[in-house]
Amino acid sequence: PNWPYDCSEDGQTITVAVGQSIQDAIDAVPDGGTVAIAAGVYNEAVDFGTKNLVLQGDASDPSSVVLDGTGLVTSVVSIVGDQTSSSRVIGLTIANGSIGSPLPGQPTSRIGGGLFVRDSSPLIQDCIFESNTSGFGGAVYVLNGASIFDRCDFIGNIATTDGGGIFAFGSAGRVSNCMLDSNTAVNHGGGIKVVLGAFRIIDTQIIGNGGHEGGGLYWFANAGTLPLRVTGCTITGNTANKVGGGIKSRVGFPAVNLTNATICGNSPDQVSG
Repeated sequence: PNWPYDCSEDGQTITVAVGQSIQDAIDAVPDGGTVAIAAGVYNEAVDFGTKNLVLQGDASDPSSVVLDGTGLVTSVVSIVGDQTSSSRVIGLTIANGSIGSPLPGQPTSRIGGGLFVRDSSPLIQDCIFESNTSGFGGAVYVLNGASIFDRCDFIGNIATTDGGGIFAFGSAGRVSNCMLDSNTAVNHGGGIKVVLGAFRIIDTQIIGNGGHEGGGLYWFANAGTLPLRVTGCTITGNTANKVGGGIKSRVGFPAVNLTNATICGNSPDQVSG
């Protein structure tokens, strides 16, 4: 009788209002359930634990439901419990994450200011990642798994090392129908850095990003890696301090496979590698 949240009759959906705890709702909802978040700003970090669940904001106006990481000392959202593709984050703005999570095995390095995904394959849809900062993956760090980012915007995120918008390591996931705009990395991949794996970038705009190498995209392959597939993308207006204004890939290793892509207006060059 003292439960403060609205619940569906079947107990599968818990609705969170401003002033209530999203994490408490995640902890209470059954596996496979939905946590629906009402419009407002929520200054908390959330962790899916080991559950598969849906974190639901407003897909028609993700700017109205904000997870604000100001002052938090971890990623704003963590999905690190072997979640499947039935786990989803829909219609949220994830903003102002300032540190991220410790990198497994290298805890002095910080990753994923806005979102950290490890060994999981969630769908992230109709979300905005804005003004997040971390060492690797200013907005998002994906380690293994097959995460899908669809119809998401990455704006003004910063990596103090690599992957201003997204850092994907060993992932078989994809970015599709997204926009990466005005993200920066001090070192590699102002927009995106992809390391190994079978990641794909589809119908995505990578515009106005900057880094030391690979202002738009940095691709790191080894001899046994398949080429990085980039299809239907626009990569323009990105800058690098050294090389690879648009794209940088390693010379002598599997390259970037471009299909129906527009790469122009990048500085000091379009593609290096």
